[in-house]
Amino acid sequence: MSKIFAAIVFCLASTSANAFYCSQPRDPNCPMLGKFDGEFDFNMCKSQMERYKSDLEDYADCLDREKSEALEDYNKAVKRFNCAASGESFCY
Repeated sequence: MSKIFAAIVFCLASTSANAFYCSQPRDPNCPMLGKFDGEFDFNMCKSQMERYKSDLEDYADCLDREKSEALEDYNKAVKRFNCAASGESFCY
């Protein structure tokens, strides 16, 4: 009984530790009117665009991790299913 409880706790802990939440970045809010009012506005917008690009790359990496996690979860479920289908008494 304690082995089963430990296995359940381990599975829950590993699932929550590997959970990701990917938040899509918002578009930069510049240029508002289609042109820049000067060098300062240009540099501010350029900085926002560079940050946006970096945030999008981070977002794509996060989605890749979520995809990998989902595939791992699926493969674990298939393994448990196959174990149960083969008549094993304890599948984890």
